[in-house]
Amino acid sequence: MVAIVFAYWQIDEQRKEYEEDRNYEKEKEKFSNRAYFGITYGNYVIEGEEIVYNWNYCISENFFDYNSDRKIFFVNETMTGNSLIIVKNYSSANAINCLLKVEYNDNSSDTFDFENLQPGDKKTIIPNKLIDKPSSHIPQLINSIEIHFDSIRNEHFVQRWDKKGMNNMLDLSDSEINDAEKENNFHKGSYYCLTET
Repeated sequence: MVAIVFAYWQIDEQRKEYEEDRNYEKEKEKFSNRAYFGITYGNYVIEGEEIVYNWNYCISENFFDYNSDRKIFFVNETMTGNSLIIVKNYSSANAINCLLKVEYNDNSSDTFDFENLQPGDKKTIIPNKLIDKPSSHIPQLINSIEIHFDSIRNEHFVQRWDKKGMNNMLDLSDSEINDAEKENNFHKGSYYCLTET
């Protein structure tokens, strides 16, 4: 009797171990196909680099100062302040159907979409508030940033950065990535263009 009970227990333990191993492999495969991003701030764009901004906003001729020696476009009034948002894919996975959402302290928000971000690639975002007022110090105005994106396996994720700590600024060193449901019509109204070379 004891031998039979022990045999059933052993079979059950092996089954549990097999399920745990299978779940671990599934998670490992899922995360190997999932991108993850880093965000920094900047105040210039290299000549020929793609920038992302809302097509409904008009960038004036004097928005950028061009430095022909270094082939760099500086944001005119923020040369000492970093108010462009730079998103980089630090993973070895491709991110598809990317959408960046910036929420501000005044409860307004910007959304910017780009089709994909390959491993090691980056996008430079010009926030609407910076176009409205080039002297804005954008990092002080941001409440949170989210990136919604798909994996090559058509799984949808969201990575989010929030304010933390005493300085009441976005903590760019800490973010959370979670599975998410796709939001309908989330990509409307945002476009991209290339800087002139």
